Amino acid sequence: MTDSLAQPIRVLHLNAGACGGAALGAVGLHESLLDLGVTSTFLYGNGPRECTISSAERMIQSQILSAGIEKVLPRFETGLVRILSGRRGLPFSLGQVGNPLFQRRALLQNSDIIHLHWVNGSMLSLRQIAAFNKPVVWTLRDEWPYTGGCHYAGECQKFEMKCGQCPMLNSHRSYDLSTFIQRQKTRLPEDIRYVGISDWITQRAKRSSLLRTATVTTILNAINPSFFESDGSTERGELRRRLQLPEKATILLAGALDLDSPFKGYEILQHIKPDARRDLHLLTFGSISDDLKDSISIPATHLGPVLQQMELKEVYRAADLFLAPSHQESFGKTLAEAAACGLPTVCYDVGGPAEIVIHEQTGFKAEPFNTDQVIAYCMQLVDDVGLRTRMGHDARRQSVRFKPARAAKEYLQLYREVLNR
Repeated sequence: MTDSLAQPIRVLHLNAGACGGAALGAVGLHESLLDLGVTSTFLYGNGPRECTISSAERMIQSQILSAGIEKVLPRFETGLVRILSGRRGLPFSLGQVGNPLFQRRALLQNSDIIHLHWVNGSMLSLRQIAAFNKPVVWTLRDEWPYTGGCHYAGECQKFEMKCGQCPMLNSHRSYDLSTFIQRQKTRLPEDIRYVGISDWITQRAKRSSLLRTATVTTILNAINPSFFESDGSTERGELRRRLQLPEKATILLAGALDLDSPFKGYEILQHIKPDARRDLHLLTFGSISDDLKDSISIPATHLGPVLQQMELKEVYRAADLFLAPSHQESFGKTLAEAAACGLPTVCYDVGGPAEIVIHEQTGFKAEPFNTDQVIAYCMQLVDDVGLRTRMGHDARRQSVRFKPARAAKEYLQLYREVLNR
């Protein structure tokens, strides 16, 4: 049903790509806003649209960014970070390099609100964001908007005061790259409205020196639970045969974009030991290093990256339980998807995942970061089919909390507040 708008609102969503958790959350919001009658446009910089399940209109890949420059600019930025830190693959962005022609796009000029999602990877620079001259809503898909450059601060709390001597950059200087970036962010417009996708990241943002006086609200992230529901057309046995999984084993699922990320906590997999009393099989999706594979001693199947949402849905439905031992995560899209597929989940009682799992109802939340307790909870679910079934049913029922229509209505109200101030 179309929401009756007092006046047409033209929203331009900006995200660096069409793949990954941030993109899927942003696209789901875009689709639901279209259903409400909002003139919503989703502009992304790189990556195939096929990564999403969207068939929505107004999904546009920037021709400027897809002409090859999107390959050069991120390499320049990551190369500079590597030179300054002496380390590769850091979850750290400068925000200094953006496409030089982006500001001229007519879409930008003809929009009432610019809605930023994950805009790193040299899609936009801080200077470009400061020069929008439009109302801006910025969804906190990670911690970068309020830190000195890191996407997750880990145990470092310098973002609450003054960055410098950045542990991620291996810096011992009181004024370093993180200090410079933090100071640049103080020049962003004070009236940007920030939205946390969980209470955890909202509270972290409010403690930061950059957003302490800003307006930060929570609108829970969204997935499409009905997409992940079983239509009954394919039984679990058939799904397991397709994936070449043992049909009678208990399948423990673990997955992320990068299982080797220190924030995901999947080094715990090496501590799960074979037990002759249990027919346990590990199934993983996402990139995984040979070192992590070799450290796992239980039988395992590694699917690698699964970009198609339809394929990922089948992976969830072939499993019996989900393990998500993240140390720091703004929401936990995979946990919400697993719940929608009827899987009980084991996680740590920290971050966004702790707001998704209801302890002893839809899964278990272990003390941070008690590895033995996580494994014990997993084995409890492995050993008790009835418990898995009950928790799985409750997880599916609770997943309605993540419907995109709910988030879209909350964002629509926020847009109206921003335009009426």
